[in-house]
Amino acid sequence: MHHEFNRSRLAARGLRSLTMPAVTLLLLSSLACLEPLDPGSTPVATVIVRIGSNQSIDTIQVRHTARVRASAYARDGFDTGLTTFTYSTSDASVATVDANGTVQGIGTGTAIITATAPKGQSGSVTVVVQPTVIAYTLEAAQAPGAIAFSTDYTRAFVAVQPDSIVVLDAIGFFRIGSVALGYAPHSLAATSSRLYATHPEIDSVSVINTATGTKSATIFVGAGPTGAAASGDRAYIAARFDRKVVIIDRGVLTLGIPVNGEPHDLAISLDGKRLFASVDRASSWALVVIDPTFPDTLGSVPLRAKPMALATNRDGSRVYALIGSQVHVFASGPTGYVAAGTVTVGANAGGIAASTGSNPYVVVSGDETVIFNGETLEVLERVPNAGRGFVRVRPDGLFAFISSPQANVVHVVVL
Repeated sequence: MHHEFNRSRLAARGLRSLTMPAVTLLLLSSLACLEPLDPGSTPVATVIVRIGSNQSIDTIQVRHTARVRASAYARDGFDTGLTTFTYSTSDASVATVDANGTVQGIGTGTAIITATAPKGQSGSVTVVVQPTVIAYTLEAAQAPGAIAFSTDYTRAFVAVQPDSIVVLDAIGFFRIGSVALGYAPHSLAATSSRLYATHPEIDSVSVINTATGTKSATIFVGAGPTGAAASGDRAYIAARFDRKVVIIDRGVLTLGIPVNGEPHDLAISLDGKRLFASVDRASSWALVVIDPTFPDTLGSVPLRAKPMALATNRDGSRVYALIGSQVHVFASGPTGYVAAGTVTVGANAGGIAASTGSNPYVVVSGDETVIFNGETLEVLERVPNAGRGFVRVRPDGLFAFISSPQANVVHVVVL
């Protein structure tokens, strides 16, 4: 009965002459046609390469990346599923490409990125690399100077003359308001809930509540407070004429760390485990290394002249001292910090900052804002007219804020 039923169905389909073994062979052959294709054995007729949003051309900025996607098609038009391509660039000084198809902008210009299949078929796309430009210009009142970010980097605080702080939205890039201090701010440092502004002329620090944007106190910290740095709930103030670095914990003055000289500028690692101070020792200058958790000094490195500013990378393994038209780099080693090289920057350099994000960039202001790799010390780009003043890199490492005292603005460039 079962065989009769199958024969009747086959008859209805016009297969009256097929026996059961023949039907089985036909079905197996049909199933074999449904087996996945072997990408390596299917002849490739065309390779199509895309970059960006399914385009054949894309524009990226120096240092930025884009992903190339290659597909191999058979003569009949179907995708063979091939994924093993070799990528190459027509000009590595403009753009490079790695084995995964990730393109990185190196210098301004145009480059052709080619994807080649194992048997030689290839396709290409064009990438245009553009220079860094000023992405945003923010009004900052008179003569903007020091800059600090809130710990969540949603706010940027800018010291302005004669006696105020301008508050900027660091995400939307617009001005929010200002805080009157009553005295000229010299340096700024922000903790998780407070902003500190140093006032050398009155030996004090203003404390601003970052939640309300109002000044809550003025703290006497010692003679001639200049540089400021912060990590977590702690702020560190260079009490110049008291020859120490003072610690303020949650708005309360605690103790001071002697540094054998007059401290000026401060820089601290993101985790707060390394603090650095430029120290004037009458006839010489030194970079003093401090362990804030102990707290005590760990040692010092001689400097050839007075630094205009200091910066440190994410973990404090490298320190950057801006001296004249050069950045002097020091790296941690088995016996302390040692000289690791110099980077020549533009004229009229005024500030320096290192990224604490995933990239290793260091930014130096001046007639040309210089962006270099803080690990290899390779100069990556020179951006004209971005500002000669103070520099801060937003904590996520995506943007650099540069004060331009001559133009009364803060420029923002994309990193």
